[in-house]
Amino acid sequence: MARTRPCAGEGSTGTCPARRMDDAERHAAWLPRPLAEIGAVLAAASGVLDDVTRPALVHFDLWQGNLLLAGEPGDRRVSGLIDGERMFWGDPVADFFLLALFADMEDDTAFLAGYADAGGAVVFDGPVRLRLALHRAYLYLITLVEVEPRQAGEADLTWVRSRVGPQLVAALEDVESGLRGGCR
Repeated sequence: MARTRPCAGEGSTGTCPARRMDDAERHAAWLPRPLAEIGAVLAAASGVLDDVTRPALVHFDLWQGNLLLAGEPGDRRVSGLIDGERMFWGDPVADFFLLALFADMEDDTAFLAGYADAGGAVVFDGPVRLRLALHRAYLYLITLVEVEPRQAGEADLTWVRSRVGPQLVAALEDVESGLRGGCR
């Protein structure tokens, strides 16, 4: 079975698909594509993570419910983050897709302006889009795998599989498309 490179020290990758794939195998997780295929796609694209030259602390479950705010309305600031079980040191764009769930981060000019003001820089070129697709695929893989050891009920399993399964397939297709487009 194809595996992505190991997570030793996390490095610039942060994502550890090999561990999740081992979990998928151990828990006999339902996946919309064969595990070996998923591993091969993730491994083929993992080289693009070497483009990350300025790693950052990535939450990888960043949404409004995991943000603590301080200040008065109209002048609030993030004062803390909770639910950091997926945090890693790596590719800062890994948090982008959750912040723009069901939307396109490239259209969120307010976020991108704030990101730039804070010292971040991102150009949505082919390699960045490939990294975003890779991170999406990884999070969807986590979601489909983690319901097994958590012993989710049948209704929850059905919901996760019907909602997240197609998202994993789409993310993997985006990774494959990026690879065909010349990104590594």
